[in-house]
Amino acid sequence: MLAALLWLVALLALALLALALTPVHLSVMAQSEPRPRVRIGAAPLGGLVPAIPVYDSARSKRPKEKKKPRQRGEKSACRKAGKGLPAGGGRAVARLLAELFAQIRFDHLHVEAEYGLGDPADTGQLFGWLTALAQVACRPGVSLALRPDFGRAVLAGEFDAAVRITPATLLPPALRFAWALRRAGP
Repeated sequence: MLAALLWLVALLALALLALALTPVHLSVMAQSEPRPRVRIGAAPLGGLVPAIPVYDSARSKRPKEKKKPRQRGEKSACRKAGKGLPAGGGRAVARLLAELFAQIRFDHLHVEAEYGLGDPADTGQLFGWLTALAQVACRPGVSLALRPDFGRAVLAGEFDAAVRITPATLLPPALRFAWALRRAGP
């Protein structure tokens, strides 16, 4: 009986290891018209398993709680408790995000958007940044169609991406981040 239980635990551990070492295919679709909608699906085991719906904004219709507006000068719960990132935590977060994004492999990325900030100068500055980003992101399978609107504040368009992520490769950056926060702690 004990031997059977140990074999079962060993097989379960092997199955979890296989899940962690094989890529997960994620698909993300967002659109702003006719109604804003976001859909996220995941296909584990390198896409051998059909995509499992993870999130669909059209289905989640939970009633929202109304938050009590904060009084002037009132601190947030994190500030009251003295919580937040320690000194040097911002660099650790930036490093974590860079290392996590380095582990993501794009199968395809399609962005078609119209944007504007209401102020032509601000929109022009954003246009410059996004143009530089679009040049860096120019790869096969990446399609960016970004149109600035200098006359009004607007964000409308479509986003469609399919990426591959291997869960085991996310562990080292997460451990480095935890270690950096521990070293920078109070």
